[in-house]
Amino acid sequence: MTDVEADPATAFAELDTRRSSLASTTDMWTEACSRMLVPLTITGPQKVVHGHVTMRQHDGIRACTLQGTAHVASRSEQDTVGGSDYIKLCLGLGGHMALRQHDRTHALSRGDVVVYDTADPYDAGSALPFGILLLLIPRSALGLSRDQIAMKAAQPLQSDALPQLREAMLTSARGDGFLATGVLADIAARVVRDTPAFRLPARTDHDRIVAAAQRHVEARLADPTLDAAALAALTGVSRRRLYEAFAAELGPVATYVRERRIARARDLLLDPEHVGESIAHIAAAVGLPDPTHFSRVFHRTHGLSPRAYRARGVAEPSVPWSPRTEGRTL
Repeated sequence: MTDVEADPATAFAELDTRRSSLASTTDMWTEACSRMLVPLTITGPQKVVHGHVTMRQHDGIRACTLQGTAHVASRSEQDTVGGSDYIKLCLGLGGHMALRQHDRTHALSRGDVVVYDTADPYDAGSALPFGILLLLIPRSALGLSRDQIAMKAAQPLQSDALPQLREAMLTSARGDGFLATGVLADIAARVVRDTPAFRLPARTDHDRIVAAAQRHVEARLADPTLDAAALAALTGVSRRRLYEAFAAELGPVATYVRERRIARARDLLLDPEHVGESIAHIAAAVGLPDPTHFSRVFHRTHGLSPRAYRARGVAEPSVPWSPRTEGRTL
């Protein structure tokens, strides 16, 4: 494999295991794809992946072509610490690769293009051979927020500019020439903006809406911007439907999110692995970056400051939550 230099203006790397005699190549693919793309883990049904992957980089944008036998690339919550400043666009070249992110899945056919965020966990792969083309664009160049990406992720992109984006991706991967970063990012951003936001079916039951929203809350507790609007977008419903579903099942959305933040903080405060972390660090880890505000909310819930709670060294029972709990905004 040709090594990728540390963020050069231009670079090329490849890995070819189609004729490899090694007993197992999944580790090689994990290492190579983590270097060419972002940190992730490759698994395969036979612990072997035969295929070819190339990466071309120019001015911060990476174009990667991958053809391989059955495997799945998984990016966990821990993996997202590294390489989270990229947005991925994926073009199906052959076979059927399934992408799962934000609790929804799409199987790419040839010509489909999807977007997903390296800041959030995902799984991508197939039980059969497949081919894809990946374009990694710096988040700062694309100019779209994390929530804007989440609303459109893991579904086919739709736009009059989609053919132009496909051609730009193919040209970049072939090495025939990259468009200027700003131009390519503008095309990609237009396609993402034109694509309708993900929506659950109109007749989805309240319990399914709440269950989906709860999974997103757990995955995004460290995000201070997680509010009802962002949660509705992630779940694929309007804010009104989200409010109605929560009112029927749990109560106010803001109160639920706050309770989950404080519950996570309580666990971290008493976790031996986090005993050396400051109160400010714990606060940031649960999406409440202002330590003073965090301490105030924590004290209101448990009757103790976070520092005093940790000093006691024993878990206090959480205040029973009910829809009648007074709702306060975060």
